[in-house]
Amino acid sequence: RAVQTPAQPIKTLSARQHAEHEFAAAQKAMDRQNKLRAEQLFNSALDYQPQHMDARIQLAAIYLERNNNEAAERVLEDGLALDPNHIQLTRLYAQLLATRGEFEMALQVLAAVTDAQTHDAESLALRAAVYARLNNHHDAASSYRLALNSTQGRQTGGWGWAWRLNTSSCTAVPQMLT
Repeated sequence: RAVQTPAQPIKTLSARQHAEHEFAAAQKAMDRQNKLRAEQLFNSALDYQPQHMDARIQLAAIYLERNNNEAAERVLEDGLALDPNHIQLTRLYAQLLATRGEFEMALQVLAAVTDAQTHDAESLALRAAVYARLNNHHDAASSYRLALNSTQGRQTGGWGWAWRLNTSSCTAVPQMLT
């Protein structure tokens, strides 16, 4: 006759734990260059926890790399609706807008993260590049100056960020600061 053992309680995962599990699996898929699987897993992580901003950023980056700007915009806008002051989401969204030539809108989006308290060097450099595209060289120079000042005192190894904007791309490129 079979001996019965007491049933073990089944541990259920919280939505946050599910999201972290999916995110970790997506990171592994990215490491294996399986971006389609990573996309599915990042989306799953966001289904479990819409506030998972790292998953949102990675997913938007996949979409941008594929030139699926509409999907990237949706992911970024949804994230900004949850956290309007998230620096990385804001910067990616402004970059997307600038790439499309929507420079004034990009400046409006960047305003939240480039105020006097924030001093995010990459966002300030992006703002400077947008001003330069609008031929507003005074504000461009001022923004670049703020970006450089915000990196002082931090170890940058002599490297900083410059933003290059043209009609087809808006990318951060490392540039030696002298």
